This record gives sequence, C-alpha cells and structure tokens, in this order.
Amino acid sequence: ERFELDDLLYNISMKIFDYRMENKLSQTELAKKLGITQVMVSKLESGQYNPSVEQLWKISKKLGWKLNISID
Repeated sequence: ERFELDDLLYNISMKIFDYRMENKLSQTELAKKLGITQVMVSKLESGQYNPSVEQLWKISKKLGWKLNISID
C-alpha cells in the first residue's frame, strides 16, 4: 500500500516539476501562479506533501489541466 501511495505522489511531483521546467519557471514563479508558497512548490515537487483532491483540482485548473480520478 505504501508503495502505491509513494508512486502516486511521485507521479504528481514529476508532473508539476515537468510543467515548471517546460515553461522555464522558477519555483517562486510557479508558486505565484498557483497562489501558494515556494516552500509548498518544493514539497509538491519532492513528493514530501500529499495534496488533497481539492488542492489537486485547484492546481490543475490553474495550469490548464484536466484532473481525472479513477477508483476501480
């Protein structure tokens, strides 16, 4: 179970990191775009933070992504 959660957090962190790199943004610039702190961006990118569904939804909207959640 822990491995599955770690894998999910890793995927989220890489998606956010890749977006920042592709758009040539600093963590501070991305934080401003998302309305969060640079420290929070760092935690999200490192997988040290487990965001709520609401937080993921807000991040997705601000980055122009569609959030899909599947429970099988």
